[in-house]
Amino acid sequence: MGSSSPRKNSFCFAIAVADRLHFGPPLPTHTPSLSPRQRAAAWPCLAHGADMNHDLEWNAGELSCGDLVLELRQRMRAAPGKVFKVIALDTGAPADLPTWCRMTGHQLLNQEPTEQTYWIRAKS
Repeated sequence: MGSSSPRKNSFCFAIAVADRLHFGPPLPTHTPSLSPRQRAAAWPCLAHGADMNHDLEWNAGELSCGDLVLELRQRMRAAPGKVFKVIALDTGAPADLPTWCRMTGHQLLNQEPTEQTYWIRAKS
């Protein structure tokens, strides 16, 4: 199987989450020709990440992976159950943060690779 782009993975994850919350007609599983803004207009339950609610925001800047996850771990432990909007400019973040979430039990709600922004719910 070929690898897919982070943008496609992000959209597919959003579809999977929205499918659980959506009670209307079935949502499309693949719409590569639509921009994030067009998708949000067509399916409000898939609103563009910038509109996602969050409790806390942290701009990690260009912290490298090790420092990024260590600091994020401390912040998550201090606020269990809260949704964090994390801005991470490190080039490894698009791969590292989703993996870190899977390994630690935190929930990656959404990621916008073009904006280098991630929404993560801290485990309770």
